[in-house]
Amino acid sequence: MSKLDLNALSDAELEALSTGNIAALSDQTLKMLAGEKPEAPSTGAVMAEAARKGVASFAAKAPGFRAQYGNQFEQAKQALVAS
Repeated sequence: MSKLDLNALSDAELEALSTGNIAALSDQTLKMLAGEKPEAPSTGAVMAEAARKGVASFAAKAPGFRAQYGNQFEQAKQALVAS
């Protein structure tokens, strides 16, 4: 049996795991606990997560970014946050 890396779990998932509330665990976490290889997240999911974590704000602050890409960045950011 291999060791599980619980560092990837959120605080909420760790708490749910410690109380036995498996209904609160994500499918990805359940697969990890079952020893299955996790699926790679979709590009859309990665982009949405990046937007939520503020990675997109770097591009908004980068010199010349808005001048070069106009409103495309803002529209894409809004679409990702809404998803």
